Amino acid sequence: MKRTLLLLSIAAWAAAADDPWAKVRDIKSGSEIRVYKKGSKQPIIGKFDQATEDSVVVMLKKEDTSIVREDVDRIDSRPDQKGSRVTTNSTTKTDDGSPKLPPLGPHRNDERPETSTSSGLSVNSRPGFETVYTRPVSASSSR
Repeated sequence: MKRTLLLLSIAAWAAAADDPWAKVRDIKSGSEIRVYKKGSKQPIIGKFDQATEDSVVVMLKKEDTSIVREDVDRIDSRPDQKGSRVTTNSTTKTDDGSPKLPPLGPHRNDERPETSTSSGLSVNSRPGFETVYTRPVSASSSR
């Protein structure tokens, strides 16, 4: 009994490992994807909704589009980004007031420190797309 259960679990694991569509079903809902259809030069770009055994549903603006698995050549997914793409930086510099050059102007003996501050924002690029699924070449098409 244990041996049969072990063999069945190994067979199920091997079948899942051989199924390239399993990675498509593992994509997180809302992730940005590109779907390349057979015979099309431009991909369909949208948000991943769900995948079934025989189709993938992509959210395009305000409508969902179902694409049959047989029509899909390739699916790319943009990985989730950890944290924010925007980073801020700020630098404050304080001059202690020690004269490097003789002071100019009417308040030559003022000993007030001078402070200057600069700040900025930088926007990092989004991560690139990664190929999740490529339609396997069937034995009949290689003849």
